[in-house]
Amino acid sequence: ETLEKYSEEMRQEATSIVSFITLALGLEDTKISESFHEGLYDIRMNCYPPCPEPERVLGIIPHADNSGITLLADFGDFPGLQFLKDGKWVGVEPIEGAIVANIGHIIENNSRLSKFCYAMAL
Repeated sequence: ETLEKYSEEMRQEATSIVSFITLALGLEDTKISESFHEGLYDIRMNCYPPCPEPERVLGIIPHADNSGITLLADFGDFPGLQFLKDGKWVGVEPIEGAIVANIGHIIENNSRLSKFCYAMAL
């Protein structure tokens, strides 16, 4: 029951973010955000504790998500998440309680809103 409630709240957050993106792009058509109200969505919960030996840290290969939007909720108080900007890797400073929204391939719109390539150190 708790997982179902959390999953629904995260879906609502993703839908709100997509609505704001649609408005920011100047789109009047709400089909993008409407598609997030119903249909398939996926929730995955992973925990990546910090490596006690930083010199042995492995990472997930850099990638862009194939989804519409990925929400990373409370990824800890340790750095590791990075995104590619202007050909350089930039670290994401963790903020307690923050949700990081990654835009995936599905929302990319003629490069007006570019997808991010990101990596995470484990």
